[in-house]
Amino acid sequence: FGSNDTQGPLAHDPTNSYLLFLTSTTNVRRFSGIAGTTLTFVDDITLDTAVTATVGFLYDDTNSRYICVDLSNDLVRRFNSSGTTVDTASYTMDADSRIAGICMINDRVYLINQTQGVGNSNATPIGNSLNVSLIPTTMTR
Repeated sequence: FGSNDTQGPLAHDPTNSYLLFLTSTTNVRRFSGIAGTTLTFVDDITLDTAVTATVGFLYDDTNSRYICVDLSNDLVRRFNSSGTTVDTASYTMDADSRIAGICMINDRVYLINQTQGVGNSNATPIGNSLNVSLIPTTMTR
């Protein structure tokens, strides 16, 4: 990276060929140069409401929207290209700590729920009794 960013959830904007990096609860950083050897910082998009930076996020290229999870409020939040909240979808979970990610399948947004299990990168197999389920939300593309 052409910056000091070294970790965080990633997404991709294929129209502009940007790598997107959720660097904090309110910041999406955009980089160009995906085909090169160094990713070059382009700009920051400041989200108007904090989200959970550890769960991951999506970029809806069709509508130019950032889709993020807000575990504190049990919401999936959608932001426009300026970082302004467009809409939200609520969800109900027994334990938000089991939400491991977010994805879109056939234009519907799903939460990725790790229901049980232990992961150990030093063991074979890597996942032991790891169960993952998809929780549909009301949010669509």
